[in-house]
Amino acid sequence: MSEEIKNIIQTEITNLFQPIQVQLQALKHEVTTIKEDVTNIKGRTEDIPTMKKQLEELYAMKEHIEDIPVMKQQVEDIHVMKEHIEDIPVMKQQVEDIHVMKEHIEDIPVMKQQVEDIHAMKEHIEDIPAMKVAILETNEAVKETNETVKRIEATQEKHERTLDLLSRRSIDQEAELKRIK
Repeated sequence: MSEEIKNIIQTEITNLFQPIQVQLQALKHEVTTIKEDVTNIKGRTEDIPTMKKQLEELYAMKEHIEDIPVMKQQVEDIHVMKEHIEDIPVMKQQVEDIHVMKEHIEDIPVMKQQVEDIHAMKEHIEDIPAMKVAILETNEAVKETNETVKRIEATQEKHERTLDLLSRRSIDQEAELKRIK
């Protein structure tokens, strides 16, 4: 009997965690999509230095030599932007981690309810021996009642035969009396 209960509980737990597995698969898909986006962004960031260099060359042709400090500042700014772009995958991972944590936090009330349900089931399981005793007692009472009913039916059948015999005797006696008269 306890093996059956274990199987029931295991089935219930599996059913409870099935939606979580589905959500996990969806998250894995989102992570894959984000990784592809990051790869595309990295590909674009590799073109940035070339474009900046072309831009610098255009400025160099257009501007006087006195504009060199401005160009240096622009190059430094580009390096800073490049560092920020390189941080994008880390930031995306942090955002994903935050989303995962948020989902786990949102699941806490559901998990808490599941734990309460398991505790309630445990209380019912603890009542099973008492229920077995009550069922056995009820079965014993039913058997006793069946035996009593059988005895009553047997007695009733004897009474019916006796009444039938007496009634036939009475009819025979009346017929005899009529013949005598």
